[in-house]
Amino acid sequence: MSNELQDSGYHVEVKLKKDGIYSAMLKFPGLLFEAGMSHQKEENFSVKVEVDRRPPGGAQRETHIINKYFMSGVTCFNLPTLFSGKINAVLTRNYVKGRDYYDLFWYLTTHKQLKPNIQFLKNTQRQFKGHEKDVETELENWESLVSRAIEELTPAQWKKIYTEMELLIEDRNELSLFTKENLQLLLQRE
Repeated sequence: MSNELQDSGYHVEVKLKKDGIYSAMLKFPGLLFEAGMSHQKEENFSVKVEVDRRPPGGAQRETHIINKYFMSGVTCFNLPTLFSGKINAVLTRNYVKGRDYYDLFWYLTTHKQLKPNIQFLKNTQRQFKGHEKDVETELENWESLVSRAIEELTPAQWKKIYTEMELLIEDRNELSLFTKENLQLLLQRE
């Protein structure tokens, strides 16, 4: 992969990781500076590519045609499937990642009537060790499962989540609304 990019005139650094999901981190040093998007020559433009060799079934896809600088088609998971992936991360990740909780907050505030793709969520849960138990009935009430996971976060874990989000959220007013209590309230929506 890096040979093709370098043959095209790009300087690229590639870091590969192989486990259940193959991932590649492509770093293009100096590209942002060359494109006039950064004043720092040493700043990297990075792209992460992940390939799941055993993707769970039940995902729903949609295609979008984009015509900004040139016409292109992009196929991606639909919103309910993406939402299910985020719920799965909150329920199964063995460490806390602030982005998971903020993304959940974003889904719940931006798409108030959004329902997860339950079949995809069930299939993702089945793939995680220790989460194979009766997912058929439990996930129908996903809100209470997520609420319980949030309730079980320790103050130190929530502080870590909040600290990670301080680095990403520009609007401090928005950050002040990102609380455990508000996240719980959003899960009680009708």
